[in-house]
Amino acid sequence: MPELVTKNVKVNELRAGDVIIAHHGAIVSEPVTVVSVTHKATWTYIYADHGTNDLTGTRPLRWRGDDDVRIQRSTTTAAEMAATVREIVVDTLRKMLHRYLRLQHPLNELEVIVEKARTYEPSNGVILNHSNLADVLEAQALYKQAVVIRATIRQRSDSDVNAPDDVLNVSDDVLLDAWAVWYYKNVLRDDNFGPSHNPLSRSTSTLSNLLEDLDRWAIEKVKTEIVWSQGVDELKTRVARMLAEAEARKSQQS
Repeated sequence: MPELVTKNVKVNELRAGDVIIAHHGAIVSEPVTVVSVTHKATWTYIYADHGTNDLTGTRPLRWRGDDDVRIQRSTTTAAEMAATVREIVVDTLRKMLHRYLRLQHPLNELEVIVEKARTYEPSNGVILNHSNLADVLEAQALYKQAVVIRATIRQRSDSDVNAPDDVLNVSDDVLLDAWAVWYYKNVLRDDNFGPSHNPLSRSTSTLSNLLEDLDRWAIEKVKTEIVWSQGVDELKTRVARMLAEAEARKSQQS
């Protein structure tokens, strides 16, 4: 449940839902619940649902924005805020994985190209070009990351995730753990593209190097989307827990 806190603020900091209990240090005759507030450069106009004098009816109370007021305000607890953030993270990461597996499947891009070529056969004989081929390769690079995450889901649960829509029914903890494993391997411990990767060892094949660069691009794109999802702290916490559990198991076996 939200907590009701009492605090001192400036009039220009008032917002709907605040309960005014004192103005300039003087207790008001009847607490006033703010319905709406209009802030101007100097004055603030306050509408309330009950009270005395100007606070009744449609006429607003006009106070200077820098006046001091004492209010009671309903605030979200830390636990509630954490639960809300977690819900957002789970929903965003679930939709990301679903999008990569279904909407950005490279076969979808290929089908678009083939269908277009069959409907409007290009007079110059060019079916694949720099634009549509780029779409296919970018989709493939992202799809590869999604396949890795899906494989981890299979390893850590009995969930049937053969179809893209199946990830919508995976439990929250299994989903987050799978993302945490990916985050550990690609962000916290960069085995494939870290400093140990010798740039002189790149293939003599231009196409092979291009695909490798696309894998790098896909990882960076996924990392960015994780940041946008507010999921970094959640994934780091899970990585720390999983590493601690692995260390404990290792100690027991030795």
